[in-house]
Amino acid sequence: MNVVITGITGFAGSHLAEYLIRKGHHVRGLGAPQDSLTHLDTLISNGYLQANDIILSDLEDRTVIKHLLNPIPDFLYHLAAQASVPRAWENPRETFRINVLGTLTLLECLRELRPCPKMLYVSSADVYGASVNSSDPITEEFPMHPLNPYSLSKASADSLCQQAFLRHGLPVIRVRPFNHIGPRQCVGFAAADFASQIARGEVDADCRQLHVGKLDAIRDFTDVRDMVKAYELAIIFGEPGAVYNICSGVGRSLQELLDGLLALSSILFDVVQDESLMRPTEIPYCVGSNRLFTELTGWSPEIPWSQTLVDILEDHRQQVASKSSPNKFTIIN
Repeated sequence: MNVVITGITGFAGSHLAEYLIRKGHHVRGLGAPQDSLTHLDTLISNGYLQANDIILSDLEDRTVIKHLLNPIPDFLYHLAAQASVPRAWENPRETFRINVLGTLTLLECLRELRPCPKMLYVSSADVYGASVNSSDPITEEFPMHPLNPYSLSKASADSLCQQAFLRHGLPVIRVRPFNHIGPRQCVGFAAADFASQIARGEVDADCRQLHVGKLDAIRDFTDVRDMVKAYELAIIFGEPGAVYNICSGVGRSLQELLDGLLALSSILFDVVQDESLMRPTEIPYCVGSNRLFTELTGWSPEIPWSQTLVDILEDHRQQVASKSSPNKFTIIN
């Protein structure tokens, strides 16, 4: 199979590329202009991925997108997005340009292809927003009610994909992943923020005050390596026009996430709640139902929670070590 991944240089995109290449698919993709190929270094150095198969460009550049889709792939995974909620508050215009206009450009280019490849649009569970007002598991029938510029942009792109199917018959499948964590996630997200601070504190006694936001929020976490397996199943078995939640169905508090990471370190930290890390609109409980997707595909998460935490912290330890020893070559597993 020939596949294209937008957002291939990112957190989930690089894991998806690795997974599909291991299965024997030919992969090419698009990253943002400012992105590095760090997450893809091992694939490139081992000859599994050619550097010229990666384009770094804005998603809304039609000429680039047409080049990316030539030859026409069998499958198109659309992961590219500005995914940081704080950054979306700071720069909503940039967020809408990337997430909405970029998706619109991609859909317009798809309309010109014959045959049109099946496309997976990776939306977000954050689109449910204010419709989550109880401790009931969130199903795909919950309405989209976004509460911040990021989720509003994802809801808009989600709707664009649905309209592309309804009006033009484009074979677009939508998935709404809940929180996914794992190695390579950048700071700005809870698990990575906690692990990064712990890893720094382990080597620097002056960095042993750990700054956190609210810790009582309940979230549905899935290891990114399980998540990308679900993406492949979704594009193979998913019904065009349909939308599927991808999640573990298990709720864990941010306090449990933090405690699990701290338990992996021998260093004692002073945990400080930082007002600057509080979000203006925080959803207290966000746990999904994966019934529709699991009945369709048989998918379920396989990586134990404990292993995910070990791998996250080890990833950040390696990052700290590589910064301390810039001449040392570090492989991120």
